[in-house]
Amino acid sequence: MRWILLSLLFCGASNASTCIVTEEQAFLWNEKYQSLFTVNTDYFDGSYSVEILIPNKIEDREYKNSALFIDSLEEPSLFMPAEAFERDEGKVVWYTVGNELVRKHFFVFSYGGGCGISVTVPVIFN
Repeated sequence: MRWILLSLLFCGASNASTCIVTEEQAFLWNEKYQSLFTVNTDYFDGSYSVEILIPNKIEDREYKNSALFIDSLEEPSLFMPAEAFERDEGKVVWYTVGNELVRKHFFVFSYGGGCGISVTVPVIFN
């Protein structure tokens, strides 16, 4: 029994890393890469259809994930991961929202593993 307990102590391994992105770094990424994203909004019958065309890679870093934030990035009233779908011209993320829920909407797109690149894209409703 002792050997089992002793082996459990030595077999466990831990690997942790922390990635802290400064406001300055986030600003620089947004300035540099927001132009790679195309946001299209169409209003029809009381709701908006939002489509965002996104690049497959940024600086040789593969697309990892995306999420929708409503109202603010720090304290969103809604946070929702979003799936990207393949298209001929790249990937696309889309959703539909009722007119009564139109507020500040932001998408955050992540590229690369670990401390990769994150780009925040605002959704502008016409």
